Amino acid sequence: MTKYAKCSVCGYAIAIPDDKNSSDYVCPNDGNTLIDATEAEYDANIHIKGPYSAIVYKDGSSVYAEDANGTTIAEGEAGVDDASVIQSALDSLTDGRTWKERVVSLGEFNISAWINVPSHAILEGGRFTGSGGFKIENSYVEVRNIEASFDASHNAAFKVWVPADSTLTDIRFYNVRAIDCGRHGFLIDAPYNDGQTYLKNVEFISCKAINCGRYSRYNDWIVGFDFVEHVSSIENLKVIGCEASGCWESGFHMEDAPRKYKVVIANSVGYDNGQKPSPVYGCGFLVSGELTMVGCKAIENGGDGIKINNNDIEYPVNIDVLTENNGRTGVIIQKAKNVVARVNSMGDKWGLDLKTRIDSADITVVARDSDEYAILTTVAASDWSEKFSNIALKATITDPGGAGGLATLFQRFENFHLDINYYNSQHTLSHGAYFRRLRHGVIDLNVNVSSGTGVSMFCEMSNVKAKGFIKAVDQAIYLYDTTGGLRLGNLQLFDATTGINAAGSISNVIIDLRTIEFENVTHKLGGTAVSNLTIKDKNFGMATISNGNSSVTVNHGLARAPEHGVRLTGTHSEVANCWVTDITNTQFTINAPANVTADRDVYWIAEV
Repeated sequence: MTKYAKCSVCGYAIAIPDDKNSSDYVCPNDGNTLIDATEAEYDANIHIKGPYSAIVYKDGSSVYAEDANGTTIAEGEAGVDDASVIQSALDSLTDGRTWKERVVSLGEFNISAWINVPSHAILEGGRFTGSGGFKIENSYVEVRNIEASFDASHNAAFKVWVPADSTLTDIRFYNVRAIDCGRHGFLIDAPYNDGQTYLKNVEFISCKAINCGRYSRYNDWIVGFDFVEHVSSIENLKVIGCEASGCWESGFHMEDAPRKYKVVIANSVGYDNGQKPSPVYGCGFLVSGELTMVGCKAIENGGDGIKINNNDIEYPVNIDVLTENNGRTGVIIQKAKNVVARVNSMGDKWGLDLKTRIDSADITVVARDSDEYAILTTVAASDWSEKFSNIALKATITDPGGAGGLATLFQRFENFHLDINYYNSQHTLSHGAYFRRLRHGVIDLNVNVSSGTGVSMFCEMSNVKAKGFIKAVDQAIYLYDTTGGLRLGNLQLFDATTGINAAGSISNVIIDLRTIEFENVTHKLGGTAVSNLTIKDKNFGMATISNGNSSVTVNHGLARAPEHGVRLTGTHSEVANCWVTDITNTQFTINAPANVTADRDVYWIAEV
């Protein structure tokens, strides 16, 4: 190597490969990007004094470990003995210490064995290749400013291993990068089914896992960050400003079985993961537990963008995330409680999928240009045992592609408020906003579609009220087999062939036409089951019995014959005692006792 780089602040200097640039490296002492250096500057500054307990560097064909005073701890052949020399530096730290001591490694190293980082230690700096790796089996450990590109000999580049029946705490990775490794970038693991293992206070700050498993792999399940594999539980896990990109399976991964408490993932990115053909997960983030995600992005992953995969415990979830162009669903939330979710999905195959038993949720979702479903709710049970309860959901849906004629499915909600804003001008779909089996709630609608039906309501709708604005082409609202206590009112229906179409088995459905406005709607009501609807309608007006006549026919404008009767008020004694006959779905006749001697006005009120 004939090129050199240095830190302009502290004087840290390294030799770098001819095909690298100084700016490819950062100083392990202060994080500054390195600048070009001369050989003389390298020679003059190679023995940097403190603040460290040991330093490891290369000089020609040799690798050395020295203490802070420049005393040699170990030496060996560069590229052969690198791992053992670094291990000697770590092992030389003060016995029995309760404070952290720092080992700095300068330059590039090839290691063929695990380097074990002891308790109360900081390992910092260097670029590593080979078949070895870094293992942490102790508490109070930091790893900083290290880049590793390891082969597929082992299952991880950086492994935290919790021994059986033990607890580890206070482990921190800062600016650590696993690049093009044939294994997991980062792994937290423990013996399988061998006692209780606990991990607390773990941080990953500004770390990267790039192309892990993409070009070679230890097995077929390689991910970027495997945070929880067989550990019994983890508490206080923080992942801040990290990136997982181009990995074989998922970018960020958690097994669902271990208990996970106080997990925070912030300002992190999962991009282009799921390089495996037909990945099982292929997620940007496959996560679970008591979770907070803020400012995270999942973009162009082969599988789901963000999958919150709780299987046996309903954990609290708080997320504010963006997903874009993922191969499957943008965000999946499964089995959770006390959920606060802000989801922005654009171009995903599916936008948001709520799965199986969620209790107490405040969800806001913006879903744009989904290939198929914008919002989907899926339940495993055919009954109400896995319902979505106490849900407030506000959705803004724009131009979904749809699947099987549908772009949304809201089902099995109980005690809810749904605020649905749905716009589709780009795709031809049979149904717009689609609701099925709901109990005890309110639906606010703002639906504007250029094809098909605006809103569809199927099956049980117990004590459900729907109101709002619907602009459609075929039917504004389609009811099928709808039972249980649905009430439609305070609606504006526009531009549809039929305002409300009812079919199948309809019972206990109330249509309050007194509060529904129809504009450019050919038929207010229609369908084979329209007679089974409970209609509330009211109209009024004034009719004039012309001079010399004793009756007048009135077009009442109601949805059907006024079954609750017609009330009359005459303006003259000749029409004071009128009555109504010939009541039909469109008309009735007002009759006077005798021919009137002048035009006489009669006011009427008719109700259904």
